[in-house]
Amino acid sequence: ADLVARVSFLEDKVKHGTKAQRALLKTRDMLQVANQELAHSRSTNRKLQDANGQLTKQMGAARKEFKLIHHRYNAEMEAQRADFDERYTEKCQECDYLAARLRKAEDRWRRHVEERRWRHREEGGSTPAPAEPRRDEGE
Repeated sequence: ADLVARVSFLEDKVKHGTKAQRALLKTRDMLQVANQELAHSRSTNRKLQDANGQLTKQMGAARKEFKLIHHRYNAEMEAQRADFDERYTEKCQECDYLAARLRKAEDRWRRHVEERRWRHREEGGSTPAPAEPRRDEGE
């Protein structure tokens, strides 16, 4: 009876050991899968970091290119503005010159008309003499 109990006890131990061994094997398999997933995650993480580095470099290059284009655009706009200002000033000077000539011509015309009226009055005319247009050769 003692031997039967001992055999039964050992069989229980073997069964329990087999269950424990199966659990350990299952745990080992799960750890191997987790390790593979971790390796894959690390690889993916490295790839993402490399891609991030590349994007950072590309963004820096794009930023430099944008600044260069922006600088060129500003310089071009400033040159066009200066050219326009120069031409506008030139036109304004020309307009001022023409306006001054026009004022002189109008003043001469008024004086001419006044002289004709006065001469007409001095000669005894009662109505003002009609103004005749006179063209100056200088204009």
